[in-house]
Amino acid sequence: MWEPEGPLPQQIYRRRRFAAVGVALVVLIVVVVLIAVSCGGNSDEPTAAAAVSSSPEPAAPAASSTAAPTGTATPSGTAGPSGEAPQPAGAADPDGPQQETVPGGQCADSSIGLTVAPEKPNYAVGESVTFISTITNIGSVPCVRDLSGPMIVNTVESVDGGEVWSNADCFPGTGSDIRTLEPGQQAQFKMVWAGTTSSQGCTPADRKQVPPGVYAVTTHLGSMSGKPVPFNIH
Repeated sequence: MWEPEGPLPQQIYRRRRFAAVGVALVVLIVVVVLIAVSCGGNSDEPTAAAAVSSSPEPAAPAASSTAAPTGTATPSGTAGPSGEAPQPAGAADPDGPQQETVPGGQCADSSIGLTVAPEKPNYAVGESVTFISTITNIGSVPCVRDLSGPMIVNTVESVDGGEVWSNADCFPGTGSDIRTLEPGQQAQFKMVWAGTTSSQGCTPADRKQVPPGVYAVTTHLGSMSGKPVPFNIH
C-alpha cells in the first residue's frame, strides 16, 4: 500500500483510505448479493411456470373420471323402442297370474275358510234346494284365489249312504275367476239344486227325483272340502 502524503498526519490518511476500502467492500458485497438474488429469482421462474403449465394436465384425467359415472346411468335408463323404461326383473306380467300382485300371493288352503248352508233346513219333495257357499280369507294378508265354476263344487249325499248329486256332473263351469280376498273378506255363491239325481255327463233321462230323507251338502274348492251340512227333504 502506498504511503499517504499531505499536510495532515499520515494516520489520518490511512484511516480515510481504510474507511473508503471498507465502504467499497460493503458496496461490492451488496451488489453481489443483489445479483445473486436476482439470478436466483430468475432461476425459480421456469419452475413456477412449469408448475402452472403442468397443473392443467392432471385436470384432464379428473374430468374424464367424473364423466364416467354419468355414463353408468345409461343402463338404468335403457328404454325400449317406445321410449318407455323396461320393466324391472321379476315384474308381474299383466296377462299372467295375479297372485304376484298381492302380499299373500296365492291363498294357501290353510288361509281359506270354506262353509256351505242350505237356504232353509227343510224342503218338500220336488222343491228346488238353494245352497249358499262362503269362501273366507282367514289369513292375515290379502291373497288371491280362483273362485270359478270349475273350482267350486257342491255335492249332496244321502245320510243313508252314497252321493246323489254334484253340480260338476251337469254344470262343471269353464274359465277362471281370480279374486283378491282381503283378510276376513268373504265371497258367497248361490247354487240351486233341482232335487234330482245326477251322474257324470248328466243325461236328463237318468235324472230321478230323490225321495224324502235326510241329506247333507258339502262344498269343495279345488282339493279342499268343507264340513257336510245336513238338511231335510220330506
